Amino acid sequence: MLCFFCVKNKDNLKVALIKRKELNTKLWDDCIDTSPQSLLFAYSWYLDLVTQDWWGAVIEHDNQYVWVMPFPIDKKINFKFIRMPLFTPELGYFSTLPEPSFFLKDALKLIKEKVPYCIDYIGNSSGKYPDFQWGEDLSINLSNGYEHIISKFSKTKRKNVRQSMKRNNTPIMDQNIDGFLQLLRRFTLPKIGITNDQQISIMLEELLTVLIKKKRLRIYSIYGENQEIEASSIFVQHNSRWQYFLNTADTYEKNKHGRLLIFNQFLKEESEKPLFLHLGAYIQTPQSTETYEQEVRKHFEQLTQERVQIPYTYWNHLPWYINIPHQVKKFIFKNLINK
Repeated sequence: MLCFFCVKNKDNLKVALIKRKELNTKLWDDCIDTSPQSLLFAYSWYLDLVTQDWWGAVIEHDNQYVWVMPFPIDKKINFKFIRMPLFTPELGYFSTLPEPSFFLKDALKLIKEKVPYCIDYIGNSSGKYPDFQWGEDLSINLSNGYEHIISKFSKTKRKNVRQSMKRNNTPIMDQNIDGFLQLLRRFTLPKIGITNDQQISIMLEELLTVLIKKKRLRIYSIYGENQEIEASSIFVQHNSRWQYFLNTADTYEKNKHGRLLIFNQFLKEESEKPLFLHLGAYIQTPQSTETYEQEVRKHFEQLTQERVQIPYTYWNHLPWYINIPHQVKKFIFKNLINK
């Protein structure tokens, strides 16, 4: 196995940090498949679509990867750093070993020696992460049944659901990627400050196409009387886990609550099944922005009271001559420009 940094540990198992081009893709995906922590977002093909580059911390034993942990690598002016990719709410380690958290410390040691700056890295809710901090995801146990689930909605949200049924046509699962992207580019991306949407649109179109081919994705849409698309939401599935992935809507039709009607339709279709729905694109951490707290989190907390603890970490070991100017720019953007 080719690696550019290795550490031996328990039972002589060796943690190796391996660049993407040197990883065995089949062994990687087999480990993701068979691990109890398995997540859609950690497969090699998914990471290839959403990252510039990524490396893997790996333990290989008997010609199998038995422990893996992906690290997305960004680069600016030959400067490497880590941050969670778009459309990737969780990563972390994946392993068939009996005590997988034992190797986490070594994996982090390896990556920190090669990449001194991490903006954020989010683990998964199925593992143990000593020394990580903890954020909070929201989830819904679909096996509880529709009536029980809807009873946990706030009074306002239950009222909005009733209104949405009167004001909209029935949502349909039409897998309309173009319609979703049309709404996203016109209404959602400008709202969050993204004006150059070409790169995101290309990435997302490719990702959604692959997910449809792999039968992992549903796109629901609502159309107005003129057959113009007014709202669209995306759900992705892996094993017993659904993810409320993305949503967008025509802001001029906001009072129709189209996305909420789609959400309600999905709950009706999937309730009483042994599945969980995660709202993981909306994970709360202490670094969450004020806008997030007021506009996003507040909305989803009215849909469920179920919480899931999510581990996350970050680090900054940059040399002072890089770190000081970087932190000044970061402070100015967060406290002056972004208000």
